[in-house]
Amino acid sequence: MDKEKALALEELKGTEKLAEEAIEKATQKREEEWQDEITVVLLQHAADVTAILSTTEELERVKHEMPMTSDAKNQALNHADDATKIAEIHAEKAELLFAELCCVKALLDSNVEFKSNESTELMKELKFEVEGGAHCTMECHMAGVMRPSSSMAGGCNPDLRSRLKSLLADSQRSKLVNKLSEANQQNRFLKRQLFDGIGIRKSKEVPLYWFGMAESVQVMGSFDGWSEGKQLSPEYTGSFSKFSATLMLRPGSVRCTTIGVAHISPILDVQDKERAPTSVQVNAAHGVLSRLLPSHSSSFDFHIISKEQCGGKACFFITNHPSFGRNGAPEIRIGGSTGVELSAGLHWYLKNLCGAHISWDITGGSQLSSVPNPGFLPRVRATGVLIQRPVPWNYYQNAVSSSYTFAWWNWERWEKEIDWMAIQGINLPLAFTGQEAIWQRVFQTFNISSLDLSDFFGGPAFLAWSRMGNLHGWGGPLPQNWFDQQLSLQRKILERMYELGMTPVLPAFSGNVPAALKTVYPSANITRLGNWFTIRGDSRWCCTYLLDATDPLFAEIGKAFVEMQLKEYGRSSHIYNCDTFDENTPPLDDPEYISTLGAEIFRGIQSGDDDAVWLMQGWLFSYDPFWRPAQMKALLHSVPIGKLVVLDLFAEVKPLWITSEQFYGVPYIWCMLHNFAGNIEMYGILDAIAAGPVEARTSENSTMANICRTEHIGASLRAKLTYDLSMSKNKKKHRYEYSLLKIEYGYLYTKVGVGMSMEGIEQNPVVYDLMSEMAFQHEKIVVKMWIDLYPMRRYGSSDSLIQDAWSILYHSLYNCTDGAYNKNRDVIVAFPDADPFSISLEDVSFNGKHQILTDQVLRLWHVKELTDSYDKPHLWYSTSDVIHALGLLIAGGNEVAESNTYRYDLVDVTRQALAKYANEVFLKVIERYRLSDVHGVTFYTKHFLDLVTDIDTLLACHEGFLLGPWLESSKQLAQTQEQKKQYEWNARTQITMWYDNTEEEASLLRDYGNKYWSGLLRDYYAPRAAIYFKHLLESLETGVGFQLKDWRREWIKLTNDWQNNINSYPVKSTGDALSTSRWLYEKYLRNPDILDH
Repeated sequence: MDKEKALALEELKGTEKLAEEAIEKATQKREEEWQDEITVVLLQHAADVTAILSTTEELERVKHEMPMTSDAKNQALNHADDATKIAEIHAEKAELLFAELCCVKALLDSNVEFKSNESTELMKELKFEVEGGAHCTMECHMAGVMRPSSSMAGGCNPDLRSRLKSLLADSQRSKLVNKLSEANQQNRFLKRQLFDGIGIRKSKEVPLYWFGMAESVQVMGSFDGWSEGKQLSPEYTGSFSKFSATLMLRPGSVRCTTIGVAHISPILDVQDKERAPTSVQVNAAHGVLSRLLPSHSSSFDFHIISKEQCGGKACFFITNHPSFGRNGAPEIRIGGSTGVELSAGLHWYLKNLCGAHISWDITGGSQLSSVPNPGFLPRVRATGVLIQRPVPWNYYQNAVSSSYTFAWWNWERWEKEIDWMAIQGINLPLAFTGQEAIWQRVFQTFNISSLDLSDFFGGPAFLAWSRMGNLHGWGGPLPQNWFDQQLSLQRKILERMYELGMTPVLPAFSGNVPAALKTVYPSANITRLGNWFTIRGDSRWCCTYLLDATDPLFAEIGKAFVEMQLKEYGRSSHIYNCDTFDENTPPLDDPEYISTLGAEIFRGIQSGDDDAVWLMQGWLFSYDPFWRPAQMKALLHSVPIGKLVVLDLFAEVKPLWITSEQFYGVPYIWCMLHNFAGNIEMYGILDAIAAGPVEARTSENSTMANICRTEHIGASLRAKLTYDLSMSKNKKKHRYEYSLLKIEYGYLYTKVGVGMSMEGIEQNPVVYDLMSEMAFQHEKIVVKMWIDLYPMRRYGSSDSLIQDAWSILYHSLYNCTDGAYNKNRDVIVAFPDADPFSISLEDVSFNGKHQILTDQVLRLWHVKELTDSYDKPHLWYSTSDVIHALGLLIAGGNEVAESNTYRYDLVDVTRQALAKYANEVFLKVIERYRLSDVHGVTFYTKHFLDLVTDIDTLLACHEGFLLGPWLESSKQLAQTQEQKKQYEWNARTQITMWYDNTEEEASLLRDYGNKYWSGLLRDYYAPRAAIYFKHLLESLETGVGFQLKDWRREWIKLTNDWQNNINSYPVKSTGDALSTSRWLYEKYLRNPDILDH
């Protein structure tokens, strides 16, 4: 029995425990439901607050009028009754006045008889207006929300009414005006209240009546962007007519019209419908968090919210979690319209409330030490933080980024980059990886074998240019495992982008075809393009083949390529990039021909995807004089409205949206190009970045924006009345428009996008930190205030010295306003291939001191004709300012010396100052040579080579300036020793000299992809300079002119030898950045009087 009792008790306890668990789960579920409801309310509240903030003055009036709500409504109705009574009094007065005027008329002589008759007719009309107006009533019943409207002078002609007012100039008229003014104020108040009364998700039937003599009555009602118009049906009641109708006012999506072009909302709607399930996007955002900040993976709760909850735009909404304060519970809740918005919301919180900074690993990585420990995260304001996008798209990448930066990336590196994209709010990235495998399959369906394609694709480091038809075969052939490997990588890239809710942009057919296609299709219109920088037009690498877009085969291949991608990847985002004319000029400039080309290019895309939109780089319009207005218009207008979007690729320096009348009505994306070839140079235009996107979006007739007419809040009813004054002799018809609830219309801009279109990444993190914010900025950023906060976020700590240093850098390095292309042509990394007498010595300057050349040098200067073989380095700032900033960074460095971000910036600023100093040392070498000063040449050449070696030592102090990672990552993708040699050769060649060289003629594409990397300076740039200096000294010692061919022969051999070498370089940094920078600052920069040696 005891056992049975014990068992019964155990069962009872178990039952109680289950009951408790069930109650706890039910309570938790109910709390979650309540929280969801609270979130919806908070979102709506935040949206309302955001809208009201833009009209502060109106808000103040609302606050003032709120306490008088009840009395105000009653007063408004009483005032209307008073107005009716006063109108009756005025009617009597009008009759008396009419009688008096009749008497006056009899006394007038014949000279004024005509005017008297006219006055009499006028008074008859006025009398009728007063009598008839008293009977005109319009009632609007808002289903209990609004009381019936007061009587109104609906049939009164505005001109006659104004004359009547002038005749009724007495105290009653003044009283009436005051009362009507008060009534209008209450009407505005009722307008604001109407929004709450109608509700957000309910439709309302609005019965309308109008009483009076009229021929027709037309009423337009609108609510929340949706409107309906009705012709009221008349019903004759004897002395007057009753007009009635019922409007169904309901909420709906804002309907947009566009200035110049159709809006892109159809493709946005398609993409929203096809986006990954909300649970997938939430999990993807959690993945970003766990990789970025694993210690806080439980501190944030993510959930997807609709665009409607965001006020019709993409947004994120940050609130305090209801469990905030409980041990181990989430502290912050982030809602977002996609996984990208969730990640961007996380970034916003960490950046603005925790003082964190997120950047690429190479540029110092993320500064997260300022983020408090779990359980101590800062709270947001009680109403939450709502951040909306002013633009739907945030574009990223350049067609050549895939080679300058991404060439050797594996999935681990791509995963980090996609995380960075999501955190920065990027939702429109290029996705070009693996397309060669797709092309291989497509061309095989057109009877082109793999062997025929062996010299069509470029090598791994040159695929960007073979895709654009600039070159073929160079660096190849590609092994089959490369095709398979890259296609597998692309699947992972696309899968993660889709999981986060991104819109990856896929490639489309531009017309670039293998040579074998001409043999298979001999009648096809295929032309051979011209030489692209090879020596003597080497046909092994240049002069690719282009299929004319007007040929029927073009659309067939274009369709096959799109369909093959859809088959392989399972889906697309319907945005396709195609740049047929990027650095390839059309054969004819006839606008009609160009229009046909554009139409056929798009037909090739759309035939494979009905929802396709063509994304085109606008770079061709920047550099090629072929594209005059007529040709540009022809191309842009060749595609259906809304089916073409242009990248204004270099908008921070050369904004085409201004000079092209905003691309002649075609939507475009404002892009920051910033970097060429992945060169390392501290450069930027922060003011242009902080203002340009906003100026373009808000400019008159902007085609970056769709423009939507929609009510700010509430509803409106407008009646158009047409009536016949049957008592007047002329039987004139009068029309009068009356607003029952008049509100102002506002403009909601839906900008197509902003973007970052740099050729290479992982440099100048301050520029990209600012530019990424512009995807969420509605107003211009005050850069001075922004830069004051930057060092604290970037380093986790700061002082006045470092803050002053960044203020100087902002006004110097990051304030380039000369409009020049900033390709790095510093002497160290882009050594001149020139006779020393062809190098200009004008404006030799350093540290603000201009060197005065001797008359002897100036006379010798013109012995040789100047050539273009020496590109003068770009200098847009005072070098002394940057040296001063460097001194401040060093002086304030002890407190932040352990910060990886500080060490990167310190090395970079030191490198920048020393590089410009080296330019001046080189010119001193040339000056001494022209003076036949052997001692001077010897001194300055040694000084230059010591400097290059010291800079290499400096660069070795941070992993962001090492050659080793670039070379090692190339070899890691190889599967055989031969592939390792091929891939490493590709990597070394891209950053030095392209194409085969003759013994005495160097490639024109040399040093374009130059880098300030430790190892490259020591083993290539320094030996190259030493060869040149050796020939200078030999020239002085032998009395023979500079032997340019001999110099070239040795330089070209050095280049070929280095490219074919397989020696390894470190992948980890060595040395202390602060002590090394301080040493070099003291040695070279504190007192650079050595230039006057």
